[in-house]
Amino acid sequence: MALKIKEAKIPKISGKYSKEIQRVIKYLLQKNPYERPSVEELLNIPEISIRLRRKRLRDNQEILTKRELDIKKKLREIEQKDRDLKAREK
Repeated sequence: MALKIKEAKIPKISGKYSKEIQRVIKYLLQKNPYERPSVEELLNIPEISIRLRRKRLRDNQEILTKRELDIKKKLREIEQKDRDLKAREK
């Protein structure tokens, strides 16, 4: 692939990708490395920034769900200990 980029002989990008992603790929595979985008420029491309935000949201949702389950488990344990203590007090 590196040789193809160096020779500027990039094969056609599959139509299964959106036009925006095809454009980004072409942008990344510029023959002249100085014409390629920086990381900052890539992150400012709407398609990429939206996908990154969605991934962060999914990741955060997974973290929150796990924390919620952990809290519910601890709450059940505390409630059981409370019931046990009340039973001993009688």
